[in-house]
Amino acid sequence: MRRREARLILGVDEDATTETIKSAFRRYALKHHPDRNPDNPVAEESFKKGAHAYRLLTGQEGADLDALFERFEDIEQ
Repeated sequence: MRRREARLILGVDEDATTETIKSAFRRYALKHHPDRNPDNPVAEESFKKGAHAYRLLTGQEGADLDALFERFEDIEQ
C-alpha cells in the first residue's frame, strides 16, 4: 500500500497531523470493526486495510495488529 492510498482510505490530506490521522482511524475503526459488523464477511479485511493505512501514515509500519484491536476495544468502552 502506498501513502496516497492510505490517505484515501482514512480520508485525510497529505499534510494531516498524527492527531488527525488518529482521529480518522478511530472513525474508520468504529465503522468497519468486525465486532460491529458480524454479518459482514469483509469487515475484518476492511478493518485490517484501515489499520495498515494507519500504521503506514503514523510510521508504525511494524505495529502489531492485535495491539490496534485492543486499543479499539478500549475506545469502545
